[in-house]
Amino acid sequence: MKLSAGESPRWLMAQGLKNEAEQILAELLPNQMEVSKGIMEIEELLMIKKSRCSDLLFPSPAIKRILLAGFGVSFFQQASGVEAAVYYTPTTLRNAGITGTFELLGATVGVGFVKLLFIFVALFLMDKLGRKHLLMGGSVGLVFSLVILGIHFSVSAPSGLAIFGQCSFMAFFSIGFGPVMWVLSSEIYPLYLRGTAQSFGVAINRMMSGITALTFLSFSEAITIGGVYFFYAGTALIGLIYVYFLVPETKQKSLEEIEKFFYETYEPESKTWENSLEVN
Repeated sequence: MKLSAGESPRWLMAQGLKNEAEQILAELLPNQMEVSKGIMEIEELLMIKKSRCSDLLFPSPAIKRILLAGFGVSFFQQASGVEAAVYYTPTTLRNAGITGTFELLGATVGVGFVKLLFIFVALFLMDKLGRKHLLMGGSVGLVFSLVILGIHFSVSAPSGLAIFGQCSFMAFFSIGFGPVMWVLSSEIYPLYLRGTAQSFGVAINRMMSGITALTFLSFSEAITIGGVYFFYAGTALIGLIYVYFLVPETKQKSLEEIEKFFYETYEPESKTWENSLEVN
């Protein structure tokens, strides 16, 4: 039996097609013991969902922590000011002393190339270092880069510091929050809530994107451009702390293992399995 669109083992089990789910897992896993373990994990989580139809308005403790992790990452991806950095790249470069049209265009393209390049770096590191480590490392870099930009705009003297800060910001964003937010969102939500939860997460993300873009100019007039970048640096620091305490590592974990981790940690009374999982 070939795996067709929509026919994942989890979907088949939810439809009561256990034999078909076992056939697909047999093609993916090395032996029958692993297949049986996978079927058991899916059955256990399906039992929890049937006995407790949690939703986004009244979540259980485990679902609440899942939503906090997923929605928080969606929020902080944009709250650190990436849209301002992208939209106002020419302004930053002019402050660095680049005034010629051709030179300004070339420098803007160069910043975009740095962003693209480091997305590929993140792709290679995602399954080696893990999602959480990339988020934390990227957040540290964002704080560093935003402080540099804040210092530059506070001094208001043309210098290469602005170019370095801009490229550094794009690099660390592309290693961390940029790509990892989308990967984490596809892994962390329970299957029965995934579509709705991801929609809310994307809505939060796009809302913060719009707020950042629309308020940057008026915000900079109120506290100066340097002050705005220092504000974003503080937000990125809060994001780093948030990830450290509230976001688990999902690297090399199945969807069932991730979900069971939250239930074991925050709702141990609902535990129906024998062996606890360790999520680093």
